[in-house]
Amino acid sequence: MIQDIPDYNPIFQKVKGNIMIVNKKIDKKSEKEKRHYVDNKSFFTALIKHRTNRFDALEQGLPPPRIPEYIGRCILQIATRLASKGNFVNYSYKEEMISDGIEYSINYLNNFDPEKSNNPFAYFTRIIYNAYIMRIHKEKKQTYIKYKSYENAALSSSFSENDPDFADMSQVSQNENMNVFVSEYERKMQEKKDLAAAAPKRGVEKFVTEGE
Repeated sequence: MIQDIPDYNPIFQKVKGNIMIVNKKIDKKSEKEKRHYVDNKSFFTALIKHRTNRFDALEQGLPPPRIPEYIGRCILQIATRLASKGNFVNYSYKEEMISDGIEYSINYLNNFDPEKSNNPFAYFTRIIYNAYIMRIHKEKKQTYIKYKSYENAALSSSFSENDPDFADMSQVSQNENMNVFVSEYERKMQEKKDLAAAAPKRGVEKFVTEGE
């Protein structure tokens, strides 16, 4: 018999397509509890129970049950703790990263198969980690586009000193090494293209290349 998981207050609220974190108050815990901030066994049990309830609802033609708040709390704790690690702690858009991690976890929650793994902590940590990496790539691309537009504008002398965007560009140049960022980003993009071009061709790609 599956053990019931204690109820918690709601912690998520969906607003304009994004996951907003609310009610983030967490009681003080002992050092041991802090080290084991997610009980993997209880988390696993909760996921099995939710999976069973979801299958039962589908068989009866009923709407799928909502994700239990305990599962939501576990995901939130994993996402928050991972964002505080050295890899991610200094990014200015950590809240966006956490929201992405939660959203991806919810999207892939039903893919967790207890017959293949009994470690949901590792499963969701990997999902959230990948979400953080994608957010970083997205933010860097947006920064590159902004800096590149400043650089092109400066080269074409399309700004005048009275243009408000001119002042914005000057501030960016002072606070950020814009040219270095743009050069480094373009270098990495070129490296990826070179690796892709050097990779062995397969399937249709190989057929097309040989036919040229």
